[in-house]
Amino acid sequence: MKKDVNTLQEKIRKYRISTNFLRYSGLVAIFAGALILILVLLGVFRPLRQPEFRMQGFPTSLSKDVVATVESYEREELDSNQRKYQIKADIAKTFTDNHQELENVFIRVFGNSDDVYDTITASKAVYIPEENKNFTVYLAGSVEILTRDALLVNSEQVTYKKADETALLDEPVEFSRYNVRGSAKKAKVFTSEKRLELSGDVTISQFRDESFKGEALTTISANKVTYNQGDETIHLEESVDLQNWSPDRKNHIGISSNQARVILKVIENKRDFDSASAEGNLIINSNRDGVKSEIKAGSGSYSKSNDTFELKHNLEIKTYSDSNPTFATADEAVYKQSEGLVSLKGNASISQPGQMAKGQIIEAELYNNRSLKKAAVIGKAFAQQEDSDKRIEINAGGLEALYLENGKITLATAKESPSIQFTTLNSQEYKSGEITAARQIQLKFDNGNPSYAETDGRSTIELDADTKGEATSNKKLSADKLIAEFFSGGRYFRRTRAIGNAELVVEPLVKNDRTYRTVINSPEFDCTFFENVNAARQCVTGTPANALREPSTKKEGSGIQKLSAAKMSADFDEKSRDVVQLKAEGGAKFNELDKNGVAREIIYTASDGVIRLRGGDPTGWDSNARIRAREIDIDTRDQKSFAKGAVSTTYYSQKQTNSSTPFTSAGKPVFITADSATFDDKNQSAVYEGNARAWQENNYVRADKLMIDQPSGKFQAEGKVQSLLFEAPRIGAEKSDKSPVSALADSMLFLRDERKLIYTGNVNVRQAGDRIASGRAEITFDEKGEVAESNFSQNVTISQPGRRAFADFVTYTAAKNEVILRGQPARVEDSENGSTSAGELRINTVNNRVASDGKQVNNPSGRSRTVYKIKAN
Repeated sequence: MKKDVNTLQEKIRKYRISTNFLRYSGLVAIFAGALILILVLLGVFRPLRQPEFRMQGFPTSLSKDVVATVESYEREELDSNQRKYQIKADIAKTFTDNHQELENVFIRVFGNSDDVYDTITASKAVYIPEENKNFTVYLAGSVEILTRDALLVNSEQVTYKKADETALLDEPVEFSRYNVRGSAKKAKVFTSEKRLELSGDVTISQFRDESFKGEALTTISANKVTYNQGDETIHLEESVDLQNWSPDRKNHIGISSNQARVILKVIENKRDFDSASAEGNLIINSNRDGVKSEIKAGSGSYSKSNDTFELKHNLEIKTYSDSNPTFATADEAVYKQSEGLVSLKGNASISQPGQMAKGQIIEAELYNNRSLKKAAVIGKAFAQQEDSDKRIEINAGGLEALYLENGKITLATAKESPSIQFTTLNSQEYKSGEITAARQIQLKFDNGNPSYAETDGRSTIELDADTKGEATSNKKLSADKLIAEFFSGGRYFRRTRAIGNAELVVEPLVKNDRTYRTVINSPEFDCTFFENVNAARQCVTGTPANALREPSTKKEGSGIQKLSAAKMSADFDEKSRDVVQLKAEGGAKFNELDKNGVAREIIYTASDGVIRLRGGDPTGWDSNARIRAREIDIDTRDQKSFAKGAVSTTYYSQKQTNSSTPFTSAGKPVFITADSATFDDKNQSAVYEGNARAWQENNYVRADKLMIDQPSGKFQAEGKVQSLLFEAPRIGAEKSDKSPVSALADSMLFLRDERKLIYTGNVNVRQAGDRIASGRAEITFDEKGEVAESNFSQNVTISQPGRRAFADFVTYTAAKNEVILRGQPARVEDSENGSTSAGELRINTVNNRVASDGKQVNNPSGRSRTVYKIKAN
């Protein structure tokens, strides 16, 4: 190395001599006649053309008294036979204070050996000796310093101090070292320390070789620069700018900052840019193989050998090769540019048009065009994709996403309590759906649009209504695992499957007495959706299934409705998103408060609020009664029920009817059958129609129509009434001699509070062989349920064996054992005893005596008439 340096120094000297020779030879050839004149003028005016000393610190109190003038001056200082320095000059003047003025000076300062030295040349110098064989020399005019490690420095004014082996350059400086050269306004050379300090518009260029031909591969500029030749580092301050190109000029990197440190790589005698670290408003622009990167950071470094950036503090990275850039931000980052790898830490985010991911840590891989290929996010992971009509947002503890080269996402895997939210973007932006899971959600994309989602762990899909639109309910589907498929375009769900402990919740937005919160549970659900909106069309359960319907507001007579079956299906309205039909199949059961129902199939329709029981002997019951029919409809809004086809009702006892039926045994059941029936639960009334029949033990009522009003205690039968409701003593018989009484009529009315039966229209009452026909009959009972009084009116006819009676009105009073007949006139015909007629006839049923009163309503002066039959002997 030392030999190379000496050789270089000799080359430089020869180069300067040959250059001067050629210059003057050319002048001689052109101006041969003028050369002598020029030399004369130079000799005369030489003192006027010598360089002036302008450097700061130049001594002003030097002696002006010359003691000696020596031409071809040469001086050498030794220390223990080791050369310290050597000085040569064309002319040396020595003054009384021992300082010297030298012309065309040559100085060589030695290091630890004769082979290690620095060389200084100048047109003029002022040499001032110091203690310990040190000196300070002020140099002017074409000053050149060649250091022991091949640093060549040129300037017009230099102050050199031997004590610390430093050279201070106060005027513009040029320097070079192997294939590196530069310039500055000022400089300081530390020759022994192998350090160069530059200031003021510093520029440094690195070329292919020391010929400095062609364009520079690296250029550096700053206001302050320190070049340490020992470790080949360059420290830069203030307005730092670095530009580096590949030899083919295709690749480029530019760095600007407040401060920087550049490391040069040594390849034989050449220096090449290797790495740089910088801080303070760091800006990096890179172009590698057509890929551009724009970087901002508080501080960072770049290694050319592995093409890697390490960045810190509010960093931003933009990289692209076309119009699809990738952006990254973080507190810290490692960007391996050639490999397309980005590692981000602390408030990290990475994005490209329409795509964004952020979290505490992001490990990303880029395609050659610098679009995202893969992103792994750790800690508070968030990702978003947005286009013109939808936005997808993913939150999770960790996230991995894969992208196509065109920038579109193809797969996202979210872990640790992940959630994915789908938002519809239109004139009324709203959240249209959300998927959450306990462990993982995997979302697949087709051409950048969601196509398939699958969860792991307890999961939920929420479908929210557009609160500004017509929708009135939200839906939530939960299960141990969820699978979702999307329509083409990825904006809307096409199908969802819930597997394992599945639950569907329909939550109404509008709260009133007609809306219900519906919860359906089943091992599985399979839901299909309307095509142009994130609204479920139908959800079908697995086996078995249970449903709860809770009214939004409290209403008397209404409560939580429970439904169970082997399988259920829920149909929804496209606009309202609410349940329009809930169908339970296979051993279906229903319950609301005290009401219950079973059937093979139970169907609820929201339009009318009716629950329909169909198939499998539909049965409904409560604490008072049970009903069976081929069809049973329960109106949940108006609290009514309807039964059709072979209707059969059982009231568990007369008490359950509130004693409103005309049966006497309080503790025994009452049965009613009909073709159809209507029950008003709110008003506690019932209407049976078509072959209606009510009975208790042997007592019964038949009619075309039966009506029960429990609060008022009324029981009414209409149309072809037949009844057998009580037993009573026959007229004229002992009270203990009772027999059933049957009746026919067009209608019948039972009044509980009055303890009265009223028959009207073609009344025909029978008891054993007795018969009473009339237009109306009223039978009153005592507190014991015994017949107290019977009243018949309108063309009354009484028929008994051997006797008949006719009247307009007949009253039978059991307590008096008396029958009163009134008419126009009333008449009794006895086949054995003859006949009697009068306005009023009183018959004592005990002794069978008849008393008459001839007065009639229309004829007060009327007479009684009796015809006796005389029996033949």
